[in-house]
Amino acid sequence: MPKSTVAEESPYPIPEDTLVPLRLESVEAVTIDYTVKKGPNAGKPGKFHKWEWTFSVYDGEYAGLNVRGNSEPRITSMEERTGSLHLARNWVEALLGRELQLGEEVDTDDLIGLAGVGTVTHLEPRAKKDGEGMWFNVELDELFPAGSMGTQTPAADPWAASKGEVPF
Repeated sequence: MPKSTVAEESPYPIPEDTLVPLRLESVEAVTIDYTVKKGPNAGKPGKFHKWEWTFSVYDGEYAGLNVRGNSEPRITSMEERTGSLHLARNWVEALLGRELQLGEEVDTDDLIGLAGVGTVTHLEPRAKKDGEGMWFNVELDELFPAGSMGTQTPAADPWAASKGEVPF
């Protein structure tokens, strides 16, 4: 006779509050056109700008999964977000492992391949386009420097294997 032990299971690919090792794959500038719904500009076209970040889980139980996140389309001195978008500054500082200085220029292309560890938040389930079931996904919540969970930065980062020496 078969036996089983009751185990916790979730339809989401990664649990919330679980640190996962992440490598930055891309940052894309996105503009979304919309129609204003309320207020004096109701019915008029509007534009919304953001950066879409794509990370891959590079090790462990969730290796091979992607995690996406959206941030403000600029880096500022703000430390706490005020709206629905994350602050790009926090993620850049986590990837670099240091604080940014006022006036410092950052090219997101230079961040590709750098790693950190992060947690996710579960997005509201949505019906699949084909109408067959629901779609469960996650979004990047917090990002910390790579050493935050005892992991090593992946080899894509030339500084990772340099042991403090200039890798060029």
